[in-house]
Amino acid sequence: MRMSSIQPGLLGLALFSLAALACGGSGSTGPSGGSPRDCSVMLSGGATGSAACSNVSTLWTSDDNGSVFAIAAVVGSDTVSGSVDFTGIPVDSTYNEAGGAQAFLGVNNGSTTWGAGAGIGSWSLDVTSVKAGTTGGGITSYVVHGTLHATLRTFIADTTPDVTLVGTF
Repeated sequence: MRMSSIQPGLLGLALFSLAALACGGSGSTGPSGGSPRDCSVMLSGGATGSAACSNVSTLWTSDDNGSVFAIAAVVGSDTVSGSVDFTGIPVDSTYNEAGGAQAFLGVNNGSTTWGAGAGIGSWSLDVTSVKAGTTGGGITSYVVHGTLHATLRTFIADTTPDVTLVGTF
């Protein structure tokens, strides 16, 4: 099944669940082989603060030539999680909706949820370097470096300020 044929909400929900599991780890290495300590998330606006990522990973599958970048962090009382789904092996590039990539990015503090993807808010994944990791079962992990920029909006119509997310990995 092609990853981009999965509805972004379902993909995001699945990755959110995986990211939540990863949050229980203590300094574990992400599936990409990259250390979460090499990743940080900064929030401003409706949620503020910064923290190291609890998970960052990028996987490519040969079955559908699709890749998924996933990130997770806990910033104070805010849970950050998200994924970006794109076609092809990861390369130095900028991935966004205009280029055909799909994302589900979320920040939740228990009472408010902000999101970006599927036409909500805005986002851009800027990959500046890529290194292939392990391969098995048609899946290859990659260590990627770059920046994720996003403006996340609440899912309800109110006056809650947007959240600006900057992830560096």
